[in-house]
Amino acid sequence: MKKLMKLTALVMAMLLVLTACATKTNETADIAAKDDIVGGKIGVQVDSAALEVVKADPIYDSIKDDLVEYKTYDEALMDLDIGRIDAVIIDKVAGMYKAAQKPDTYKFAEEDFGEDLYVIGFRKEDVTLRNKVQDALNKVVASGEAEEISVKWFEENIVVEGNPVEIGEDDGSWAYIQGKGKLVVGLDATFAPMGFRDEAGEIVGFDIDLANAVAKELGVEVEFQPIDWDAKELELNGKKIDCIWNGMSATPERMEKMTLSDPYLNNTISIMSLK
Repeated sequence: MKKLMKLTALVMAMLLVLTACATKTNETADIAAKDDIVGGKIGVQVDSAALEVVKADPIYDSIKDDLVEYKTYDEALMDLDIGRIDAVIIDKVAGMYKAAQKPDTYKFAEEDFGEDLYVIGFRKEDVTLRNKVQDALNKVVASGEAEEISVKWFEENIVVEGNPVEIGEDDGSWAYIQGKGKLVVGLDATFAPMGFRDEAGEIVGFDIDLANAVAKELGVEVEFQPIDWDAKELELNGKKIDCIWNGMSATPERMEKMTLSDPYLNNTISIMSLK
């Protein structure tokens, strides 16, 4: 009876191994270029700049049937870890943070989908507020404080210096902030390392540190307001928030709907896979 139980346990263990292996969808062990993901299962975050960039790329027709959309990058990476997908197309700044947490797990392909610079979004009519924030951000960059924040989160300086601005006559948007005494920043609080909740439930991240430094330069308080990312324009135009500052890419659609800052952080849309 004991021998039978041991044999049964052994068979079950073998079945579990075979099942785990069966979840691997492709033999793309060495992903170095975009063409290497063709034929594999590829994860991407829904409603992300990464997805928009992929859809605009000529390779999309070859991978669209195998593209798996996830609510968050974390969910995609969990499936990558257990072999359900072969790679994740991801903002490199997010991938760098995840890779640093598991240094022996992930790698980036040599080829990527191109540059994807981050910007801050304001209401279309709030030009003065945009310029005030841009001017303060430029000063934080010039002082070296932005570089220190970048090194803290990314171990290197990937901050981009913005163009000089002329504030000009207030269109009322800066007076509005001064009247409140605070700048309300809208963000998706699940996007590490830009803005997310730590183990204590506090909102932390690169953008959080940078926004705090800019608010100090402006002489106002800053309040971080988690929002539904899909409804960010509604939150902004309804004045529930004053800006969107959370690793947001400068897409043509956003340029049309919002007034955007200059790019402030280098980023690419990269391919991340297991080592």
